[in-house]
Order: sequence, then structure tokens, then C-alpha cells
Amino acid sequence: MKGQSGITFIELTIVILIIGLILAMAAPNFMRFLKSTKTGSAARKLAGYITYLQERAIRDNTKYILVLDLDGNRYWAAFEIPEDQMPIEYYYSSPRDRMRIRYPEITDPWLRTVELDPGIEIPKVLDESNRPQYNGYRFIAFHPDGTADRTTIYITDTSQNGMTVYIKPFSGRPEIYDGINEIDPLPVLAEQE
Repeated sequence: MKGQSGITFIELTIVILIIGLILAMAAPNFMRFLKSTKTGSAARKLAGYITYLQERAIRDNTKYILVLDLDGNRYWAAFEIPEDQMPIEYYYSSPRDRMRIRYPEITDPWLRTVELDPGIEIPKVLDESNRPQYNGYRFIAFHPDGTADRTTIYITDTSQNGMTVYIKPFSGRPEIYDGINEIDPLPVLAEQE
């Protein structure tokens, strides 16, 4: 009889063991990749939201506000009602309700309130003077001329993988950077001769 072709139980066990070792070594990197993908996705979603809001401010010739709720891990687009035009219930409501009355959400299907995914948060926002804000509300204005408040927004996950969204002041456009980056407020101009 000729020898039978096929694999033996020992060969199969060795192959399964090798595959198991490779997976065990790759699993932590794969989990880190998945988490950074979620952070990157949240940063891209915010940048798209900002771009649309800035374009709408130009189109409608109206100042719009991006409201970041740092404690609630959410954001929404709004317009600002002056304090002297507030209804009477404004003065007797909670701070959160007061925020919703003063900065009502824009009625646009593309600019609804966005809740960040579980495990994703905005831990810090820097304004034009580079002062950090860690909690509460942060308001970023988008003006009809296309400009915006210079702002740096950090987005992280539970293992502190992060992305940086920087809003350029003169164009109102967002830029996304991998990692937590400190962005210089304005480039230093060279002295003219």
C-alpha cells in the first residue's frame, strides 16, 4: 500500500498552538488599534460637524455657536439669544436648562446633538489664550465672514489614546492631529527688512 496523505493529530496541534501564540501576541496591539480607531472616528465626526457648521454660518450670514458639554460628553450647534431677550423661566431653571434656553439647538438634521460613544471623552479644551477648560460648557463661535474662535479640542479614550482637533481662527476650518498635541497659538512672523 502506498502511504496515505493527510495530517496527523500532532501536526494539527502544533499548527493550532502556533496560531494561538501569534494571536496572543497580536491581541493587545489589535485592541489598541480598535480604540484608536474609535478616537479617530470621533475626531473626524467632530471635524465634519465643525466644517458643516462653519459653512452654514457663511451661507446663512449668521453667527452660530458650537456648544461643547464637557461633563455630558456631547456637543450641539446653536445660536445665541441675548440675555435681555430671555423668557422668565430662564431665570428660574437649572444651569443645564438655562444653557438650552440661551443656546437653542439649530433645527437642521445634520446638526443634531451628538453624544460621544461610551469610553470616548473630551477631557480638555484650550481657547485662544491657551487657558485649559476641563469641565462645564465651552462655546466656540463661527462668524458669517468664515472666521471662528481659535480652539484646540482633545478627544481621548479610556486608555488615553488621543486625537487633537484644532480650529483655525481665520478660516474656521478644523485640522486633525494624531495624539495630544500642544498647538502654538499663532506662527511667529519673520521681521520684514
